[in-house]
Amino acid sequence: MSRRATPSTRTFTDHLDTAADRTGLYAVVAAHTGAKRVLYPVSSLDVTPSYTWPDVTYVDTDQRTQTAFADTASAIRLADQHKVYEGEPRIRFLGGEYDRVFGALPAASWDLLLSLHAGPVGTNAARCIKPGGWLLATGPVADPEFVFDASVLLSVRGKYRVVPEEADRPAARLFRRV
Repeated sequence: MSRRATPSTRTFTDHLDTAADRTGLYAVVAAHTGAKRVLYPVSSLDVTPSYTWPDVTYVDTDQRTQTAFADTASAIRLADQHKVYEGEPRIRFLGGEYDRVFGALPAASWDLLLSLHAGPVGTNAARCIKPGGWLLATGPVADPEFVFDASVLLSVRGKYRVVPEEADRPAARLFRRV
């Protein structure tokens, strides 16, 4: 497989050069949840979940994101260079408003939903997550389908850790789907 940078690969790497590095966050969440299949609405060009999880479905409306993901081979090559698991990365991209896209997806098919920029994800998102599955959110979650499980904290040294109690300013929160 070629490791040559394509225009799409450069789009992803240019974004990653300016975005916050979430690989540590994803690593502690993966260890805590055991998730393998991830759904990521409003993903933008953040392909780093595919460094941690072998099967990620990205959803976004942004034209730049849709153009970059039009060649999923570029995203797969980038993930393959950084992955921490065995096997080939499986990456899918779905363009469109996430609530509409979620309504068309199979129910109870993903282990983890990343809601880092999506705001309240709603009922359509909950139906996509397996019972007992997970939601990682940076904002509040008022959906009765999910119950609080843990806070993910970021230390001053840049290390993430999961704690079982609600914290004052967590980097993110983990919720379980009931």
